Amino acid sequence: MSFWYDSNILSLSHMRNRFKLVRSFRRRDPVVAGYPSIVYVETTNWCNLECPMCPTTIMKRDKVHMEMATWKTAISQLDPKYTELVVLHSDGEPLLNKDVFDMVSVAKEKGLRLYTSTNATALDELHAKALIESGLDVLNISIDGTTKEVYEKYRVGANYEKVMENVERFLEIKGDRDPFVIIQMIEMPENQHQAQEFLERWGKYRSKGVIPVIKKMIDWFNEIPDIIDNYNWCDRPFFGMVVHSSGEISPCIHDFDATYVLGNVHKDNIYDVWNNDKMVELRKSISRGRRTNDLCKDCNYEPSVGHNLLVDSGLAVLDMCTVAKLIPRIGFHRNRQYGT
Repeated sequence: MSFWYDSNILSLSHMRNRFKLVRSFRRRDPVVAGYPSIVYVETTNWCNLECPMCPTTIMKRDKVHMEMATWKTAISQLDPKYTELVVLHSDGEPLLNKDVFDMVSVAKEKGLRLYTSTNATALDELHAKALIESGLDVLNISIDGTTKEVYEKYRVGANYEKVMENVERFLEIKGDRDPFVIIQMIEMPENQHQAQEFLERWGKYRSKGVIPVIKKMIDWFNEIPDIIDNYNWCDRPFFGMVVHSSGEISPCIHDFDATYVLGNVHKDNIYDVWNNDKMVELRKSISRGRRTNDLCKDCNYEPSVGHNLLVDSGLAVLDMCTVAKLIPRIGFHRNRQYGT
């Protein structure tokens, strides 16, 4: 398989569903035709680090490892003809859940594509081999610096040398096999000067299906309200949704405390709540401006790549797994950013 595209790229059922989603988004339809093409199913909201830029440091909801029964219930509700990509995280470190590799296998058996992110602190040799053998399609590894001093300032609780050892060993074991790997640095004030060195260091693995990327930081805490664009159309509730580790369903990963609950997989079907009253009302409020609802008023999220006719045509044609691989290659874009 090519590192740059997925076999589902030619699936007619996926293309029809994606076309419906894109059309609904462009028309700002509160009732969206089609089903979510991407669903985040959070394997855990526990994390072993205390990174200052991460919302887990202020999260109020109970810390829960998702149980396998909850995972199977959620996955059973997803139809791979429509939902193309399952992301194994929202908040927390996925590798802390002891069942994570079996969870990947369960979803892969159903024909779903899988993506997750890790801070690599738990990516020892055993976990590296298990992750590769699980069938995971895309892995994001977060490394926010090229020196011990800078990295450990942001990844509080991690050991720089150990993480570098884990990542390099993982890439050596992986070779040119899946998963496709994104090595990401979130751009922040004290690591900006290391961006070029970061790209050069990890760029040598490109032939092995690895791409380094610099990503702009999201202001989770409303620290700089002036950069919030009230009328920047949010695309998240038009393309996907979130199942938290407790089984509660939310419209967006930015709802890290699950304050806007649409349902629970133990009593509701994911596709049934996709257009329930609360979800429809949320989409209506977004069309009036994000400051008109409590969930979105402090959020400065912008799509990774700005929406226009060309981008939306690409979203209708390309499957979500391919999009997940291509966006880092194109580069993340945000119109407004702190410090600029």
